[in-house]
Amino acid sequence: MLSNHFLAASLLGGRELDLGLRYITIPDPKYEQPQLYILQDGGRILEALAFSEPYRSWFIGEAVLSDGRVLFLTPLDPLFLIIPLLQKFADRNFIPFEDLFFSEAYPDYQKVYHSVSPAQVKTICNHKEINGSLAFKYSEEKVLIWLKLKTTTLQNFIMTSGVRIPLHKTANYKASSISTASIDKEQCLRHAFNIVSDYVKDYLSEKLREILNLPSKKELKEQCDTNEEEVEGGRALKKTKVEPLEDYSGAIGDVKDSKPAAATVKQTQLAKAAKGTKSIMSFFSKKTNAGKD
Repeated sequence: MLSNHFLAASLLGGRELDLGLRYITIPDPKYEQPQLYILQDGGRILEALAFSEPYRSWFIGEAVLSDGRVLFLTPLDPLFLIIPLLQKFADRNFIPFEDLFFSEAYPDYQKVYHSVSPAQVKTICNHKEINGSLAFKYSEEKVLIWLKLKTTTLQNFIMTSGVRIPLHKTANYKASSISTASIDKEQCLRHAFNIVSDYVKDYLSEKLREILNLPSKKELKEQCDTNEEEVEGGRALKKTKVEPLEDYSGAIGDVKDSKPAAATVKQTQLAKAAKGTKSIMSFFSKKTNAGKD
């Protein structure tokens, strides 16, 4: 499975500067726990994902590396990383762009400054010009609009790219219709929502779910349980014993009580020829002890 991986400083063997990569430590956007990200020259931020399975190792030359994980570095939209920081400034007035990235606890936020443009921040903040400079204020309404756009864009990508996704039981789930276009669209939306939800706090994820008109996990479970009961009921109905519409028992009795058919000429001749002959079983009867004193 894919999961967030807390990078070790030795991941690139000390060659990060030669490759144009730098480590930065900032909180992950969902749980706000410190996590290492990679900053490329040019400002692109990369997230490290690890694919791991049990009993997996690497064979390198004549050596065996017990850590069989596969690491992926994937680009991450920096707006996800600064939303928690903007939320902390939500009670303040409009803040100049360069001051949005100030954090005493995480000075590496200043390095994210070069990864985000004012035009990008406008999509999740209200803004106005103060003394010739743009100032911003966090807007939850704009954030939710942006998250919805992210989710639907990801949904369309999943639908057109042909990638395989885990199936989630939905309100309209039925085994016979799981491959229909309507179910596929709902499945892709649910999967896209789950991915986006990994990068925002739970309360934002819940509001996004309501905007997308997706059922909650509790509602989804209840609806799926109801559907399964209906399916089981249908199976039980198919096993119901089918009785005849008319009573044929009288006709069957008449057949049993009727006289046997007359023997043919050939059967009569065989019966006559068999008279006076011994049964084959008589040749295997037990020998008697007659005449023995």
